[in-house]
Amino acid sequence: MVQVFFYATVVLSLLLWLPGFWLFSRMRFLGGEAPPSEGRADLSVIIPARDEERRIRPLLESLVRQTLKPREVIVVDDHSRDRTREVAESYGLSVVGSRRKPSGWNGKSWACWQGAKKARGRLLLFLDADVCLKNDALTLLMSRHRSLRAAISVQPYHRIRCLYENLSAFVNLAVIAGLDAFSRFSRPGKPAGAFGPCLLVSRDAYFQCGGHRAVGRRIVDDMALGRLLTENGSLFCFLGKGTVEFRMYPRGIKDLVEGWSKNLAEASSRSGRRSVRLLALWISGIFSSLSLASYLAFGLSPGQIALGGAIMLLYIGQIHFFFRRAGNFSFLAAVFYPVSTLVFLGLFALSLFRTRVSRSVRWKGRRMCS
Repeated sequence: MVQVFFYATVVLSLLLWLPGFWLFSRMRFLGGEAPPSEGRADLSVIIPARDEERRIRPLLESLVRQTLKPREVIVVDDHSRDRTREVAESYGLSVVGSRRKPSGWNGKSWACWQGAKKARGRLLLFLDADVCLKNDALTLLMSRHRSLRAAISVQPYHRIRCLYENLSAFVNLAVIAGLDAFSRFSRPGKPAGAFGPCLLVSRDAYFQCGGHRAVGRRIVDDMALGRLLTENGSLFCFLGKGTVEFRMYPRGIKDLVEGWSKNLAEASSRSGRRSVRLLALWISGIFSSLSLASYLAFGLSPGQIALGGAIMLLYIGQIHFFFRRAGNFSFLAAVFYPVSTLVFLGLFALSLFRTRVSRSVRWKGRRMCS
């Protein structure tokens, strides 16, 4: 009987290995050979910033180095309690002091809306303060926008420096999968939402759909805004490897837990159903492959041990391949893939409790109601 269960688990693990590739079979990267471009684009860069003194400088320096210059860069100082404003002003940028947040607005939406209202460019590029651009990033963004005639959203390549940051590896993949933009079943130009750190949209399309004013109550404003953009036109998502990067939650595990748990549950409820189902199947396969090790207690033959080990190596290789396309995560994060997966499930459960039970989350000293 043990033998039957063992081989059944092997077959199940192999079958559930496939949904992982279905999830990410159409990964698209923003990078490539940038067309020759110099001068200034009719583009307004809008950066909402709250307590970003330590993280905003690399972004501002990368904007200075761009081969294609934007018309203007607007930093919206969202009531920072540090020197965010002073750092931005040291680059000679326009800094807008955020007015008092109206009742009912959540997250960074209020700051983005104020920046958009001040902007003069024909195109609006919203960037999170922890993003960093390669020198030709604006050229590539503008090129994609011209060729597709649609809004462009980019998930930055996740740069890590400390060991604990590998805990974000599987969460990052789940976020990418949730947009239903890269699976074999996704509809081009019609994802489930947008990536919040980098979003390029025409001024007309932004205000026509209501912009951040229409999603001000949402904790996951990027998902909701992406939906509005697809309802009124098209939105194409890309991964930022080699072009757009960020480093998330560099201040420790507490920061990582607070950041990811604030929106995972709500994001999942607005994700593409096909992708959520495929992700659930793939996670089941991950734990099915792990369960093969439990059969060692029943005295497996050398051939069966080798077979079980080969299945686990298949998952390690697959997961490492996906991790490295999303960020510079360590190979150890893939070797210990059950840990990364359990961290994701734990953060999801915490997010579910905070958004559905306590109905509030905290981020950067603020309480946001769901």
